Amino acid sequence: MVSLIITIAISIVALRVKVNLLLPVIYGFAGIWQLARIFIPATESIPLVAEKIILISHISIALIAYCILIIATLYAFQVTYINLKLKSKNLTAVVHLPPLMQVEKQLFLILTIGTLALFVSELIGLAFLDGYFAKANIHKTVLSLIAMLIYIVILLGHYLQGWRGHRVLVLTMTASTLLTLSYFGSRFVKEFLLS
Repeated sequence: MVSLIITIAISIVALRVKVNLLLPVIYGFAGIWQLARIFIPATESIPLVAEKIILISHISIALIAYCILIIATLYAFQVTYINLKLKSKNLTAVVHLPPLMQVEKQLFLILTIGTLALFVSELIGLAFLDGYFAKANIHKTVLSLIAMLIYIVILLGHYLQGWRGHRVLVLTMTASTLLTLSYFGSRFVKEFLLS
């Protein structure tokens, strides 16, 4: 579902803005994910009862935030690539790409929207979900909160100190990795990091 949302969003953006660098990555990821699904064993889905509207809201907003922030991470890669090519004066490599300042502006707009959505998701979880800090969920909560703090630091660093380039890419990748581990890496975290 995450792959589908990201692919659709980037495809729609590609109709209006040059994102040629992102399209092969997005479509390649979607293709690899579809191939991987063949080898991943089926798991039982947990039925969500209609009465649990708060839980559904928390999960939905968290999923939307994750998709937006992964798109921001891809934009951070694009900004870094364009920046490196411009510094090396390889202008032919960036002719088919949008201007650096335009991509950078879009990156921080997407990052702001994703961070706000993540904040709302965390707020709902903190205020309304009983087992938010339970032992079974603590790693998810802590990793997603750390990721959110890193995203906030990136935004504050950019708007107050003018951060950009490599620092933003590294911090965005770090936060996205933590968020991915939080949402999808429960088994990895329990077996390798917490054991």
